[in-house]
Amino acid sequence: MMVTDWRLPINQILFGLMFTREITDEVVEWNANSAIRYESLDLGPAVYCRAIGEALASGEHLDGLNQLPQFSQGEIAEFLQALAARLESQRPWPEPRFRVLDANPWRSFRHAEKIAELDVTLLDLMPLLRGVFDPAGEGQDGKYVMMLALQTGETVALLGSYVRGEKVSLLTQGAEDPDVVIEHFVEATGLPSNKIERV
Repeated sequence: MMVTDWRLPINQILFGLMFTREITDEVVEWNANSAIRYESLDLGPAVYCRAIGEALASGEHLDGLNQLPQFSQGEIAEFLQALAARLESQRPWPEPRFRVLDANPWRSFRHAEKIAELDVTLLDLMPLLRGVFDPAGEGQDGKYVMMLALQTGETVALLGSYVRGEKVSLLTQGAEDPDVVIEHFVEATGLPSNKIERV
């Protein structure tokens, strides 16, 4: 995801502090780990570091959505500085096991090979993969797609619908061995191996 404005990632960070009464080292550490692991702060550490630098240099009100009335602007600035320092101290950041991609590459995946079926629903997959399914587009009415880049180098697509009982297809393209891609997909996502069947 391309981020050009510091406000989106900063608002995302601050949203996570809405019910926090005190900013501690543990709070800073939790946020840093979340960014490095692409968890609730799913834009990645580089995006948040850049956004914090730009936000602090802007001189603008940091809590633009007024999400944190319990903290002053000075306290928010100190927290962001501490978070950026913690992130920088963890370089080089590890690559995540997988990243959810924009659906734009799907056009080039239209003729990809279906290598497996997942015995799960789209709703099951969204929290597991921390992403959403986008409409697949023309010629794929009622179908939705999510694209993933695996840490091992493969790009895969998940294609399915919200029709009850319909399985989700795992597709790939390229010269990779399908069995290896399936193995890497299971390792990266944590999907139980009994929920995926080679086709």
